[in-house]
Amino acid sequence: MQKFRVKLHGRNFLLNFDGEYKKFGFHATRFVSATSRSEAEKIAIIQIHQYHAIRDGRANEGTDSPVVKITDARPIGFLRSLFFNTSDKFNFYPEENEQGMRWISGPHVYD
Repeated sequence: MQKFRVKLHGRNFLLNFDGEYKKFGFHATRFVSATSRSEAEKIAIIQIHQYHAIRDGRANEGTDSPVVKITDARPIGFLRSLFFNTSDKFNFYPEENEQGMRWISGPHVYD
């Protein structure tokens, strides 16, 4: 088995962080053990969907489905795998502010 670093980008998640439903996106990195890149990507997607805010907090309906995409997946060396063995953080950002402008980063980082 090899260790992989998988970077993911999620968008269009209708979530309630502050008492009001808003659309959020997120960036996340997962470090997983797998036999291939495709297996590492599948494991990372499963881990993302197991996170409680994503699994339980989603309020999207019908065809307005959220999307999670792999932005990068690559094997990492032995020494790097010792230092970066897991990452459970999400960097959530609101997809639009009140004026309809896109935000590229936001205040919500959750473990």
